[in-house]
Amino acid sequence: MATILDLPELLRELEQDIFQAEVLQGRLVVPSALAPKIARWYGRPGGRGPDAALARACEQRVVKTFNAYTFEGAQFNERRAERPVAKPDTRSLAAFIEDAKEECDFCDPLNMTCADVWGRIEGKDCITAANAAKYDANHGMVIFGPHHPHAFDREHIQDYVQTALQWLNRTHKGDRNLRYPFIMWNCLGSAGASLVHGHLHMLLNPYGFYARHASLVSATHNYQERCQTGNQTRSRTRSGDYWRDWTAVHREVGLAVESGDVVIAAAITPVKEKEVVILDFGFRDMAVGEGAMDALTTVLRAFLDDESLAVLSFNVGIYLRPFEVSNYRLPLIIRCVDRGDPSPLPSGKSKTSDVGGMELYGSSVVSFDPFKVIAAIKRHMGNV
Repeated sequence: MATILDLPELLRELEQDIFQAEVLQGRLVVPSALAPKIARWYGRPGGRGPDAALARACEQRVVKTFNAYTFEGAQFNERRAERPVAKPDTRSLAAFIEDAKEECDFCDPLNMTCADVWGRIEGKDCITAANAAKYDANHGMVIFGPHHPHAFDREHIQDYVQTALQWLNRTHKGDRNLRYPFIMWNCLGSAGASLVHGHLHMLLNPYGFYARHASLVSATHNYQERCQTGNQTRSRTRSGDYWRDWTAVHREVGLAVESGDVVIAAAITPVKEKEVVILDFGFRDMAVGEGAMDALTTVLRAFLDDESLAVLSFNVGIYLRPFEVSNYRLPLIIRCVDRGDPSPLPSGKSKTSDVGGMELYGSSVVSFDPFKVIAAIKRHMGNV
């Protein structure tokens, strides 16, 4: 089976200009006092002893990937995964999730969550609410029926996403100028969720795509223009359509699986650990198809249920076609990423990350006034 170290050579064999990848060699010297600890870190069961472990530490290969159109990039180093880190305390997490029911507002959404001015939409096992602390002027949520954020299957996901789409359609109907949608899912505190109880976020604005979405739209247009003006020859990885070619590259290097119009790919330039991108080329208007729902269910259940992935907390971002915009060229795009250890703090409290799905896949959400920042700096000028 190929590994990330094979990626640069695999990409060089393709006639493509989307991705770049290089292997860089990192070297270090281990002090004698630190050597026993480093040997424990990098030793392997049945390995050749501490000398071999130290040699592995002193010579580290880093694979650097870069997307020339989106300017996304990543650095891969398998040694970082071998560092001793505390494993998630799944027992404490399970107890924390269960205990959170006692004061969970989302378990009583009709009384303990705000409503949009036009009311609510009820799904089969979910209901919409208005966010009491909005990311944007038009910001709603889908509150899941089950309290446990991992308690979902294919029917649940379809119910939640379809209800989110209904909210977007209803909000757009109330104001036709609201055309640019975004859906995201933050699962647990390390993914930015302030409450344990599962929920989706929906946003709709009149001005344009949220920042990360806008960069993909720009990349799509720039790639097509370059292919049209560059007299580039066609190949198995170059059609002139950015997302078809993006898919072809991932398929040729062994990082994508396809079923009909739907693609599931392990990203060459992931935003963070284990990022998976789902594309649905059959997407029309605001109706997310069965294939995309199957793919999203497959990815998230693999995240949670496969021991080799061991995901407990995740973000999902869904990039949709805007309302009443005719020249949109992107497929439906769903991005899913691992967000690490959501175990509660020793105090029994949840630690909520300040980076969630909105920051990763939408636009940054900021609460502190930059004028207050500069005022404080001005007050301290001359004191350093």
